[in-house]
Amino acid sequence: MSTDKQGSLTVVGTGINTLAHCSLETKAYIEQADKVYSLVSDVAGQAWIQELNPRVVSLMPYYQFGAQEGDDYELRRSRADSYEAMVQAVVGAVQEGQNVVAIFYGHPGVFAFPPHEAIRRLRALGYSARMLPGISAEDCLYADLGVDPGDTGCAQFEASTFLFYKIPLNTASAVILWQIGVVGDHTLQRLRPAAGGLEALTARLRRHYPAEHPVAVYEAATLPVASPRIDWMPLSALAGARVGLASTLFIPPLGRLELDLAALRDFGLSPEQLVG
Repeated sequence: MSTDKQGSLTVVGTGINTLAHCSLETKAYIEQADKVYSLVSDVAGQAWIQELNPRVVSLMPYYQFGAQEGDDYELRRSRADSYEAMVQAVVGAVQEGQNVVAIFYGHPGVFAFPPHEAIRRLRALGYSARMLPGISAEDCLYADLGVDPGDTGCAQFEASTFLFYKIPLNTASAVILWQIGVVGDHTLQRLRPAAGGLEALTARLRRHYPAEHPVAVYEAATLPVASPRIDWMPLSALAGARVGLASTLFIPPLGRLELDLAALRDFGLSPEQLVG
């Protein structure tokens, strides 16, 4: 998208493992930027970005972490307010005439409000704004668990959305539930599940699956020397599982997809003629 206005935004993703997943295209944009904003959680990745371009500003302080209770933190303001502050910072830098790169871990368009909103606002103002793809936790999950979403299909939902809305579920397809580490939290200030959140999620899933159905709590590896977390357990054990902000729930299919015999007849096919 070309415009006559000075200043531009390129949103990039460094993947889950910054040092290994960052593409050559993304690296080139970072190096050439007038200003870089970065939301990368690992220290090594942030240090590497700093080497590529010293004009980098971390967006992590916008979260305004508060008191710590054990391994958990409270936020002094909601994540929604933090995201708005990030958007304003990025948009403001572009309006100053700078060519800005905004870096987000994983894929910058997946479960990430600030990148999409910054692009939307800048395009509405007549500035050039674009997004480059990155490797997401979903990509890592398929590789680490040996799952092909093309086999049976794969439905995906944010965990609290799945809990709070009436969402139909086809149990013959795989299901991925994101952000189970904050399931049930409506305040957007906690960094852990709401009280009873995992229990409620388990109860909702038990409407569709038996207690013994296997599920996996998955966390992608964020360092080249690390291994992913893949904890298989029966669904009944999910309520007591250890989860964090990076935890995702994978639910394999229950049963098989049902053939649409009428559709097969329309094509003059029999079930035996289908491949797979």
